[in-house]
Amino acid sequence: MKVYSSWLFVLLLSPVAFAQTTSTEILGTVVDPSGASIPGAAVVLRRASTGETRQTTTSNDGNYNFPLIDVGEYTIKVTANGFTTQEQKNVTVQLQQKARVDFAMQVG
Repeated sequence: MKVYSSWLFVLLLSPVAFAQTTSTEILGTVVDPSGASIPGAAVVLRRASTGETRQTTTSNDGNYNFPLIDVGEYTIKVTANGFTTQEQKNVTVQLQQKARVDFAMQVG
């Protein structure tokens, strides 16, 4: 009976473990001072607690997206040719949250 209850406990908690990343994400748009989108900007996401990083580039519309991330605190850094680097620290993401962080780049 004890073995069955242990397996049942594991099976019941499995959806909870997976639910922590199913719809949690950080997304946003990168624009220039006039509001025009910046395609091809490099976006780096760093998780504060582990130092783990993920990278992407903005789409033709200037959009970026980091889907399926763990809850926690993050730093987002954006670089693009001809613009100064922008960084947003202390971005906290909660369970099932889609955190939007937009960037307005400055010419530099």
